Amino acid sequence: MLNRFCLILFLTLFAIKSLSAQTQSEFQKFFDEGGFKGSITIYDKKADKWIFSDSTDAHLELLPASSSKIFNSLVFLEEGILKDENELVKWDGIKRWIDDWNQDLDLRRAFKFSAAWFYCKLAPEVGRGKYLNYLELCNYGNKFIGTHIDSFWLDGSLKISPVQQVNFLRKLDSEALPFSKRTFSIVKDIMTEKADSSHILRAKTGWGKIIGQDDTGWWVGYLTLKDNVIYFATRLRKGYDDENPAFSSARKSITANILKHLGYGEIF
Repeated sequence: MLNRFCLILFLTLFAIKSLSAQTQSEFQKFFDEGGFKGSITIYDKKADKWIFSDSTDAHLELLPASSSKIFNSLVFLEEGILKDENELVKWDGIKRWIDDWNQDLDLRRAFKFSAAWFYCKLAPEVGRGKYLNYLELCNYGNKFIGTHIDSFWLDGSLKISPVQQVNFLRKLDSEALPFSKRTFSIVKDIMTEKADSSHILRAKTGWGKIIGQDDTGWWVGYLTLKDNVIYFATRLRKGYDDENPAFSSARKSITANILKHLGYGEIF
């Protein structure tokens, strides 16, 4: 009886490992075509199923960069640092490399343009103690701030894995985080990239650069279908000095191609 149980257990584990390897091989071509290292992590709510292109990378924590603007936007609104998504924050007058950043901005446009200065300026108003509390309550990444309260999501102090990103999005969607319904409503609205009769796409990009390390590019979000919700976290990596012009757009195109391949439809 014991030998039979051991055989069944072995065959089950072998099948799971084989399926995982097959799935990872199936998706790798989408990354290889662009010449990128990376992975996609997906959770299918209806099927209650995780899908990984790389199950090891799915649990590796790296800096969230601007994907953390989802978390920060929730905190700014909940703390009353911004009264709503339309309140203007004065530009500091420093010319930066993205023209859309060089102006007074409200939350909606700062989120859309991924304006780093906007979030760096407001973060100290939250304070270290409240930030640590929100990070703990949201179970967001490694929950570490480090030295700089105005850039801990950019300097490598705060780190998060694709699985953690997806679980955060699941709680955001179900409103199981420590924020008001009004805060959830505003953030879900500014996250919306496309909405039509077949689906709603809510998402945020991120691109982190630390000298001497690989660049980290994110696209995280969720796709609300008529009868299902698909949560995803795509992360690409490239050398710091690698000037691949497709890196920015590939975060979205790879995700879109994989979701289509899985039968979730066209997202754009």
